[in-house]
Amino acid sequence: MDSALPAAVSARLHLQLATLERAGIAPLQALAMLELPASEQGRARQAKQLLEAGQPLALAGRLAGLFTPLEAAVIAAACVGGSPALAHQRLGERANTRAAQAKALRSRLLLPAFVLLLALLVMPLPALVAGSLSPVWYLGRIVLLGAAAAGLFHLGRELYRRQQAAEDWPLRAELEGLLLLLPLLGPLTVRTQAQRFFENLGLLLECGLPAVDAVRWAASTLRIQRIREDFESALPALAAGSSLHAVAESWRYLGDRTVLGTLATGEGSGRVPELLQRYAAQEATQVSDRVEALATWLPRLLYAALALGLAWSMISGFASLLRRTIE
Repeated sequence: MDSALPAAVSARLHLQLATLERAGIAPLQALAMLELPASEQGRARQAKQLLEAGQPLALAGRLAGLFTPLEAAVIAAACVGGSPALAHQRLGERANTRAAQAKALRSRLLLPAFVLLLALLVMPLPALVAGSLSPVWYLGRIVLLGAAAAGLFHLGRELYRRQQAAEDWPLRAELEGLLLLLPLLGPLTVRTQAQRFFENLGLLLECGLPAVDAVRWAASTLRIQRIREDFESALPALAAGSSLHAVAESWRYLGDRTVLGTLATGEGSGRVPELLQRYAAQEATQVSDRVEALATWLPRLLYAALALGLAWSMISGFASLLRRTIE
């Protein structure tokens, strides 16, 4: 899964832990001082109990559901290298970004959803006025369309939940393959997944993980199976001693191939983590701009389609009413 906690809660958790760590407060006391929603306090108490039982912070947080496996790997590596404060800071900032993006997306979807609901109510009205549609059928049609929309929403949410949980589900490979072939959405999906991979890879390398382990953990965060397997295909070569740049040449889902130059420069200068994170930040901005453009134009296309549908419904309905009046 992407996050053991909601993104906004995860951001608050990691930023608090970063602050407390920099203040010299031990993890055991820090967990007791966390300010989290009441629904998540039980996880902090469980993590504290695991720490008291001798478990390291990363494992205690993962077992208690405070950290994802990736977050636990980042924190464990940072603890080996010294203080995990920087790791918590990075994780908190990333979670803050995810929370802001999700909030913006939800706000953008509210108006199109309302307009679609309004259209479902208005489109049958001309037929109702013309008498070709009875009030019972009008209400039944609204209920049927509402039930269909709710069913599609719940189906989409369930498929998303299973994908986030990395569960196997029927036709997963086929549906993901179809998604990657779609105009606009396919390339955008590849670029989004690749950006996440390189962002996580840079963070893991910065915390001191060997390249083979960093690639394994970074790939495990990807939800498109075909893309995840593409990055994981490099693990044997990395374990045998190949460089990141060498194995990256064989990856098909790089998103933006300029990352190859970033890897080559980073390995030549010994600054792979720094340059990868800089590349990932720039790529995140470009991906965000494309998502923003898509989120701006798709509702406009929806509104245009609904306007045409409403116009056709009204014209046909009142034409039918006029014919009846003449007859």
